[in-house]
Amino acid sequence: MLHKITFKNALESMTRFINNFPRKHFFALIILFVIMLIIAFIPKKPNSHNSFKRKLIKVNQFKSYDSNTQNANENIYPPKSRNRTINIKVKKGDNISRIFQREGLSTGQLQELLDVDISYLQLDHIHPGQRITLIISPKQKLISLVLALDEDSSIHYLWKDNAYIAVEKTKKSIWKKRSYTGEIRDTFSISAIQAGLTASQAYQISNALGQKINFRRDIHPGNTFRILASKQYIDGKFTGNSEVNAIILKTRRNTYTAFLNSDGRYYNKKGVGLGKAYRRKPVSNRFRISSSFNPRRLNPVTKRISPHNGTDFAVPIGTKVRATGDGVVLKSQKHHYAAGNYVVIQNSRHYSTRFLHLSKSFVKRGQRVKMGEVIALSGNTGRSTGPHLHFEFRIDNKPVDAMKVDLPLSSRVSAKNMLAFKRLRNLYLKEMGV
Repeated sequence: MLHKITFKNALESMTRFINNFPRKHFFALIILFVIMLIIAFIPKKPNSHNSFKRKLIKVNQFKSYDSNTQNANENIYPPKSRNRTINIKVKKGDNISRIFQREGLSTGQLQELLDVDISYLQLDHIHPGQRITLIISPKQKLISLVLALDEDSSIHYLWKDNAYIAVEKTKKSIWKKRSYTGEIRDTFSISAIQAGLTASQAYQISNALGQKINFRRDIHPGNTFRILASKQYIDGKFTGNSEVNAIILKTRRNTYTAFLNSDGRYYNKKGVGLGKAYRRKPVSNRFRISSSFNPRRLNPVTKRISPHNGTDFAVPIGTKVRATGDGVVLKSQKHHYAAGNYVVIQNSRHYSTRFLHLSKSFVKRGQRVKMGEVIALSGNTGRSTGPHLHFEFRIDNKPVDAMKVDLPLSSRVSAKNMLAFKRLRNLYLKEMGV
């Protein structure tokens, strides 16, 4: 049976319970209730362990991450350059073609580079010990190639405006002059070397006066000489290059003089030439010019604008090619791609000549040649559209129009240049203490 509990009955029961509850316990319970009530109203401090803070983390703070993360980060923070720089020391058996294959560069790029190299003729004949620096893009495009020729000069092949260009860079040099005096006690060469001159300078003196005096027959003990010579220095170091500026040689009967003029030839004190003048053409005048010097010519093979740095003569294969001036052979070799067989002659400190597409060469490196001497036979080697001779004349290694450039073609200093020659001659004499 359920009894209905009324509110009045419940209240009476609670009153009886409190009256019967011990006084100490009752007050303790009230105090505890009040303390809990106070704690409940005190504000909570934030829990640092449970709170969430938004934090920006830079990509480069990660020490390791997977490839997907890396690719995403590279898009946000792209590197300055992804190009590869490769430093190469040429080894025995290396050539430029093998180096390109090794680095995954195309033959097309190599051919474009060799087109430009025809101005320098260096890439096809690299040698062990030479240093090459390549810069290659991620898409295997050659951005630049630097070929060190020696410690002081290099050629830079650069990709610029959708084509390769080549620039030779050489450290600034100075030429220092010095006067030498001596007396003949043995041969002239031995006496010159004893006075401080080099064997090369002694040869230059003999060559300069060779048509005026016989050094074996006319030179005797007691003869005297005074020489002004200069040497080239780069960064304070002698490069090995030198030249004789002025010569005074006194024998028993005569005094011989020679002064190096700005045109690269020697003249006596009156301006009369001591050597042969230059020839304008390396072949007979009966052969026509098929292509003139033109820095803006359209290349007939590649169909691109590329400088034609020389003069082409329409000659049949086997035509005799002659030196256009005295000089020393710098190169006589084969350029497999562009120039074919070729010869380079250094005619003076400033002048040099080149002969390309030859069928045969009769000279070798270091050989001295005379103006008019047959040095080769014309041909059709290298990149050529037909038999012809390509001839270049260069001043300070810069191509000029050989058919128009002002050459020393006569046997004496011209009237318009005589005043400048006399000033130079007098300066030489002053530096020699004469």
